[in-house]
Amino acid sequence: MSDSPMEFGSVTDVLPDICDHTLVLCASPEERCLGVVDSLGGARPRRTVLLEIVDEPNSARVQNIERIVTNCGGVRQVERVRIQHKDPVFGIDALSDALEGEGGVIACDISTFPRNTLLLSLRATQRAAPDAKVTILYSEPSTYSSPTSGPLGMRGVAAVPSFAAPYQARDDLVLIVFLGYEGERALGLWQAIEPNRTIAVAPRPAYRDEMAGEAERKNSALLAALAEDDLFVVDARNPVSTYRLLKSLWTDDALARDANVFIAPLGTKPEVVGMYSFCRDHEDAATIVYAGVIDHDQTYLSRGVGRKWLLPFPERSDCG
Repeated sequence: MSDSPMEFGSVTDVLPDICDHTLVLCASPEERCLGVVDSLGGARPRRTVLLEIVDEPNSARVQNIERIVTNCGGVRQVERVRIQHKDPVFGIDALSDALEGEGGVIACDISTFPRNTLLLSLRATQRAAPDAKVTILYSEPSTYSSPTSGPLGMRGVAAVPSFAAPYQARDDLVLIVFLGYEGERALGLWQAIEPNRTIAVAPRPAYRDEMAGEAERKNSALLAALAEDDLFVVDARNPVSTYRLLKSLWTDDALARDANVFIAPLGTKPEVVGMYSFCRDHEDAATIVYAGVIDHDQTYLSRGVGRKWLLPFPERSDCG
């Protein structure tokens, strides 16, 4: 497969044998959880594993689930896995059981996974089905809506389970933060960790021209405290770009290599796939940390469905 994203209109344009695949996706109130299933063009996956967040009741999510079930062949072909936003480990065993021994192709639509759940789901998928080929599908947002409630409230910062590197007591701490639109969340995480050095990563190019520079503007307070040469950029929709940046920092940057490295995934879902792949291949290199929020009405939600992509899934052989 190419190491560049491939845009598609119908899923069968890039996965003509989708009827032989298992599709894994996460239901959301956001419309783009329907981006892939609405582009099946009458085809149906062999089976569908649908992750459903159950600790935050939402009528829009219920309606989207009904549409997903209909488009993917009905209740007999859709296996629903209950997960929780506040407990990312909840339900992961059920996902592993659903995929255990799968030997074909697993198409994972990452569009609306919570970031920490996405990390755990990718790990569970590759461990439960080591012989399966995993492909990554992604629907961009058309735009983002502003939070519907007041200032951001954080539950705290913690390592994502199973993504923690051994801690060296005498070494410096380097934070690599992938910037999104939640500047308060990034700033709060930075203040909680108190790193010796912070490396910020901005998304360039942006999904749409009008979004160019928006992540930097939303995070201007944090960026003002950093050295100019500690701002890097990655392609927001290409996991390989994130993988290669992390690999270069780990191998070429003496401070990062000899420090305790924390990675904060506050940017795009394709970036999270790149982080997962890097930590899968270099298990002791970094710890991924996640800043939970008290109320998800405070976060930015996407509106509409933008362009759809088949993304490269980084492997060692692809990334050097």
